[in-house]
Amino acid sequence: MNITTQLAIEWQNPSNILALLFIIGGDIVQHAIAQLFGVYIQPFRNSPRLYLTPVAFSFGWVSYAFMSLASVLGDKPLMPPEPDCPSRVINCSSGYGRTNRSWVLGRILRDHELAVEENSSPEFANLSAAGKRVSLRIDIFQIQESETPQIDRVWILGWLTIVAQLVISAAPWVRHGDWGVFLVTASGTMFALMTGSLRQWNLENNGTAWDLESLATASSASLAETPWLLGVLAVLWGCLLITVSGLQQNAWFLVLIGGIGMVQNIYASVARRPASAFNMGIKPYAPLPTIVGLGFEQPCDDENSDEDLGDTTGHWRQPLDYEETSGVRGAIRELEKAFPKAGVALMQEFFPALVKYEPERYRTNAEKKFWKKAFRRFGMPVLSNHVMNE
Repeated sequence: MNITTQLAIEWQNPSNILALLFIIGGDIVQHAIAQLFGVYIQPFRNSPRLYLTPVAFSFGWVSYAFMSLASVLGDKPLMPPEPDCPSRVINCSSGYGRTNRSWVLGRILRDHELAVEENSSPEFANLSAAGKRVSLRIDIFQIQESETPQIDRVWILGWLTIVAQLVISAAPWVRHGDWGVFLVTASGTMFALMTGSLRQWNLENNGTAWDLESLATASSASLAETPWLLGVLAVLWGCLLITVSGLQQNAWFLVLIGGIGMVQNIYASVARRPASAFNMGIKPYAPLPTIVGLGFEQPCDDENSDEDLGDTTGHWRQPLDYEETSGVRGAIRELEKAFPKAGVALMQEFFPALVKYEPERYRTNAEKKFWKKAFRRFGMPVLSNHVMNE
């Protein structure tokens, strides 16, 4: 058999290459499940929840089956190990901050930042032309926990993709009586849905009921049944891979089906979704949805003036327009006005050396008075000029 004949046979029925395709893209499947998990049905009042995670059958599933089994056996989570948007979670009452390790929180923050960049408010559109820039933006939200995640187009598209795959796989069966492609597609779809319905996903996804501090640092142990179920699924995926390599005809249908599934997996893993799709409904805080600090010069009082001269703190506590809010410290000051202790907590994050009230760090008398009271309310040291000079 010459090389031309061999290539012709392989292109007519690429079953050997098809088997190799099924072992690539496991990380894409992992991110797709993390994105779409959450919606469930409960047939009876006391029956277990049945989670519906529409991640379509694709080339990456065999690889992911063994990757997830190894992860669980090695005391690692099913969820992606690191968030794709680094962030910190800070308790505004205590000021204690911690690095966020929740993939879900990181994804919500990523999607919000992208939305802000694309749809900035009209009043901020001409800042660059005026020679100004945003030094710090603080968006304030109210969290509304709901019973189930919001169903959006990404979740619906997953089910439409699954239906399309099953319809395509039935074509060889209807036309030629070859039910092998349908068997592989239906089996792969069933194994994929079973993997996405594991209770372990709920434990790692939002099992802490949206206590943000706990969610940011929690490391969930594997449930007793998780390693066993993943082991059985890995064996089933291995058997499916052997079945695929044994198909002698209509392999191009599987290439098409797997390609469609891979496109859906990629889209689901990177798509922007509202926070409500992760079962965390948030809405802007109506009285003060956004605080923005702009980069421009701020006037300074006479450095030799008496700190206690005059009391303008009451007037100074009134919220400023965004055009009057100067820099990072100005935005934090406005946050402290609206939410006592929150500004001091952020002050420590942006200015780590500022662990106590130090008068010389502030430009105006009113600002000195404001932060002096804020630090006292927070329970942090307040040093007078006399003590500082000693």
